[in-house]
Amino acid sequence: RPRSTFPELAKEAIQSHPGGKMTAAEIFKVIEKKYPFFVTAPESWKATLRNVLTSHSCFVKIPRPTDVPGRGDWWSTID
Repeated sequence: RPRSTFPELAKEAIQSHPGGKMTAAEIFKVIEKKYPFFVTAPESWKATLRNVLTSHSCFVKIPRPTDVPGRGDWWSTID
């Protein structure tokens, strides 16, 4: 289990992406790749991370434009 907090994990994942924004699903994949612990962990960690994204002021939700294919809005960080 990583020592980092969920806000730290999310921020690290988002900032590792060249565009500086990711969907929640993309954030989950980055975290699972770097920390295999989460691959077999109960799925509840994803709900916890979603809660972190919506409740912490260091994250901002960017609506996906209707002409951009895909699912889910993007998340970015405020430094």
